[in-house]
Amino acid sequence: MLQGDVYIGELFRTIQVPDNQHFSCRSFVDPDYRGMALMGHMVHHYSGSVHPDDLVWGLIFHWNVASVRTFERIGWRHLGDYWTIFLFGLRIHRERHFPPGAPTTLSSPGRR
Repeated sequence: MLQGDVYIGELFRTIQVPDNQHFSCRSFVDPDYRGMALMGHMVHHYSGSVHPDDLVWGLIFHWNVASVRTFERIGWRHLGDYWTIFLFGLRIHRERHFPPGAPTTLSSPGRR
């Protein structure tokens, strides 16, 4: 879990994680231990150990269906997107937020 200025190489940008927020990224479960819900247990335990008013959030790529489903199982919701567009070598960063909603997965009908 990270706080402060965090460079996200995949987005080609630095994001600012405030003191009352906790950012989860680049977590990895060894292939021998996958399918045991270890990631969900780890994040759920960490989330329960921080101040109740703090926000715990993470960056999960849409193609990582296993991670999307893991976090939806523990109650996380898709609340926004970050992306970068390159136009003639210039990076243009975008961010989009959504209102909280019911859990969905990438396999849900109508989801692209």
